[in-house]
Amino acid sequence: MSMTRLLRGAGSAIAAAVLGCAGAGVRNARTPVPEAGPAAAPTAEGRAPAAAPSPADSAAAVARKAARDSSAAAALVAQGMTAIEAGRDSEAAGRFALALQIQPHLARALGGEALLEARAQRIPAALVLADSATALGDTDQAFIALHGRLLASMGRCREAAAVLLPLVSAYPQWRAPAPELAYCLLRLRRAPEAVAVMQVAVRGEPDAPPLQWALMEAFLATQQLDSALAHAVYLKEHWPENGLWWIETGRVLVLLNRLSEAKLVIQRGFDLRPGLSDSLPRIDHNAWEAVQAVSGTSPR
Repeated sequence: MSMTRLLRGAGSAIAAAVLGCAGAGVRNARTPVPEAGPAAAPTAEGRAPAAAPSPADSAAAVARKAARDSSAAAALVAQGMTAIEAGRDSEAAGRFALALQIQPHLARALGGEALLEARAQRIPAALVLADSATALGDTDQAFIALHGRLLASMGRCREAAAVLLPLVSAYPQWRAPAPELAYCLLRLRRAPEAVAVMQVAVRGEPDAPPLQWALMEAFLATQQLDSALAHAVYLKEHWPENGLWWIETGRVLVLLNRLSEAKLVIQRGFDLRPGLSDSLPRIDHNAWEAVQAVSGTSPR
């Protein structure tokens, strides 16, 4: 029933009560009650008030509504996650928005929106949503991993390590957050921990270039140059068409003072990817400059 009809019904009942009182008058207390005949209609003053709902009834109604809202919102979040898996991001956004209309402080819906922002490379916005969802609690391990990786992406390494290290330790098979965790541990000058994390990750998935690369960097940070070279060579040999892996191998060779080998390897990387020298990080430029000082060559 609509609110308008409820108000109209209440107004009619009040009007009828007032008219009934005006017609019947008030009975004198000394007037004897008739022994026979129909009972007189009760006056407005004598009518018993309607029973008010008890606090228990009100609480139960509130609880039932909350349960219905929670169920509906959870279903919308599940639909949103399914849409994300199918690549239907706009549909997912709509489901999360509807869930938040029902429950404005639903952590999993905020987490879904954070994931959409991260997929769109809007990292600052994603992190704001992830922080809000974390403050509310009720998040799963996948969201915790996302939050930690977003923290790492924004350079909040101390927080990222605090989030990701327990997760990776508890779930060593979960290798996706490992490179970001290693990056943060290296920035925090905790290189031995970075090596340990990445060794576990690489053993579980040796054919993943980001893991091999992160372990190589961790070995470099701990001055384990031979081990770093082994992982650089693994990258170069398994993905020989990627010029970057050749240049990374050359960088490690430079650190080992094997400059003539480094020159050939780095040059091969430039041959595979012309113009790569324009986008290299400073550490790779330094390696190339060291080779140039010896060989007098320059990248094509």
